Amino acid sequence: MGNEVRKGYKEVRIGPKKLEIPREWKVSTIEDICETYAGGTPRRSNEEYYEGNIPWVKSGELNQNYIDEIEECITQKGLENSSAKWVPSNNVLVAMYGATAGQVGFLRTKATTNQAVLALLPKDNLCQPLFLYQTLSLNMNILVAQRTQGSGQQNLNQTLIREMEIPLPPSEEQKKIATILSSVDKAIEKTDEIIDETKRLKKGLMQELLIKGIDHEEFKEVKIGPKEIKIPIEWELYNLNQICEISGGYAFKSKKFIEDKCDKSYQVIRMGNVKMSFLDINKNPVYLHEDKLSERAYNYLLKKRDILITLTGTVSKRDYGNVVIIEEGDKYLLNQRIGHIQVNDDRVDNRYCYYYLQTKVFRDRFFLDGKGGTGKQENISINDVKNMEIPLPPIKEQKRIAKILSFVENKINKRQEYKESLEQLKKGLMQKLLTGEVRVEC
Repeated sequence: MGNEVRKGYKEVRIGPKKLEIPREWKVSTIEDICETYAGGTPRRSNEEYYEGNIPWVKSGELNQNYIDEIEECITQKGLENSSAKWVPSNNVLVAMYGATAGQVGFLRTKATTNQAVLALLPKDNLCQPLFLYQTLSLNMNILVAQRTQGSGQQNLNQTLIREMEIPLPPSEEQKKIATILSSVDKAIEKTDEIIDETKRLKKGLMQELLIKGIDHEEFKEVKIGPKEIKIPIEWELYNLNQICEISGGYAFKSKKFIEDKCDKSYQVIRMGNVKMSFLDINKNPVYLHEDKLSERAYNYLLKKRDILITLTGTVSKRDYGNVVIIEEGDKYLLNQRIGHIQVNDDRVDNRYCYYYLQTKVFRDRFFLDGKGGTGKQENISINDVKNMEIPLPPIKEQKRIAKILSFVENKINKRQEYKESLEQLKKGLMQKLLTGEVRVEC
């Protein structure tokens, strides 16, 4: 009895999966309901083909997103002398290969695409474009996981996508589902705009407060690396090692890592977990059980208020130097290639130090010491960090500055949490609405 199909539903097979969908829904292939075609790339060696006024979408721009602004444009000559093709607005794009294979985008403006992007144009109103975008956002990862081709990269092709099956409700139900999910998308977009605006405010405040201070009229010139800047006359200039203890992480053996957290384990913080002003503990988390830890390993146990900075990235890309502050102590172990900064000096407010390390002045100084490693890798040493300069106001002013910046950062964090709750809401709605588990009234 436990395997009986619910009343009003039928059992179907889509790829390797069995699922129940409403009786009036169909299972259709993309080929049944869409015209599909890929674009092309004009010859890069011909300058006449680029920097025109024809928007040209590349696969890297697809990320389960709405596409309004496009990074690159080609010329009419570039269009005529390549396989690039126009795609009308309000249609779905799918990345077929490269790092974003399987990612979906909804094109909200007329544009052309390169050959790694497949355009899906619904036929004769068989499928609502926004419904198609939402259902592919949910289901494309299944196709990528089950039917990818190529080695090293998860590549798709037009045939695989055209053969992909999706559950398809009647047209009016498609519209209702798309409207509900799109309303959540709009709330996420609006929240993103507020977050970006608040981040710009924080960046401007940091540049002003951490270099010019509060209500100063007299300034003096000091050198940060080779660059001269003006700071308030009452401020002093120190090297970081004069006011902080600075050390590196430990090369924990990856073969001892476990992927499941337990009561007697510590998460190992690796470079991918350290974003700018955000510790992403959900990014490929790994743990070490306390039974596997040597006595020395506990020297790398992070404390509350410790500051971290990443020390390795890509040559000339400035994709490292990310700074975070630890809000909960005795939970994390620090892996190699991350700097560990501990402020144990009464002259210094650790949040002031944390914010200064995010300024353009400090980052310009930081990247001057980048040295080539293996291939395209660039590194900063712990000794380099120790010798970097920091302008230091009196402690009372440091605390005032840190309080202002913390207020703004808290606003960003709250908006980020709200955005994450919206994303979780949408994820749940997609799972229920796009499979017919929950019906909408038409």
